[in-house]
Amino acid sequence: MRKFKLTALLLILILLLAALAACGGAAEQPAAPAEQPAAEKPAEQPAKEEAPAQEETKEEAPAQEEAAAGDKIEIEFWHAMGGNLGELVDELVARYNASQDKVVVKATFQGSYDDTYNALLAAFDAGTEPNITQNFDLASQTMIDTGRLIPAYQLMAADNYDPNTFLPAVRDYYSNENGMIGMAFNSSTPLLYYNADMFEAAGVEPPSGSLTFSEFKLMCEELMAADVAPFCFTYGQVGWYFEQILAN
Repeated sequence: MRKFKLTALLLILILLLAALAACGGAAEQPAAPAEQPAAEKPAEQPAKEEAPAQEETKEEAPAQEEAAAGDKIEIEFWHAMGGNLGELVDELVARYNASQDKVVVKATFQGSYDDTYNALLAAFDAGTEPNITQNFDLASQTMIDTGRLIPAYQLMAADNYDPNTFLPAVRDYYSNENGMIGMAFNSSTPLLYYNADMFEAAGVEPPSGSLTFSEFKLMCEELMAADVAPFCFTYGQVGWYFEQILAN
């Protein structure tokens, strides 16, 4: 099995549409031009009668070009990555397209996560759904509940792809009892930043390595007791931050 050094998202592009390879088969070849008139026919036959055959030949050239272009499978990929993340997605897609000549991925930014999910539901009704869609973790269950998406574990099994490639916590988050229902693409990780000057002013040893929540709470109490800041820590207004704190 070939190992791709691309992200898991781009690897699944081939997996998801391997069954569609037949769609990229060569188009029906155009009929061969009519045979030239036999030599014994009168030489004075008007030359203009050959014009239709010549025009037909000219029209066949674009058709042959279209047939050649049709050999590539086109993948429509919708995503919700804007800004610098969107630029990174475009770069990954360009690298994948340049790495082979079988598949062409067309990436389309659909807006926010909610916008992308709503666009997917509308596309189901209109019959214009993409081949691959990317959304946030909280949409995993509702997306698979549509019954319109192929679970990732089926594609992994078809290509003997090892799900242990993913970190256990990430793999398990996107799995049900059968395996991964979606591919982990850009799983977020919260980072804790601290002001070293405040720790020094408070006489508190700054954190080193991992912290349990109990250790973090004790450190906060020491900082607050030193009165070096109005509060110990803050975090962005993202629901999963608080969810992970509770889970830990």
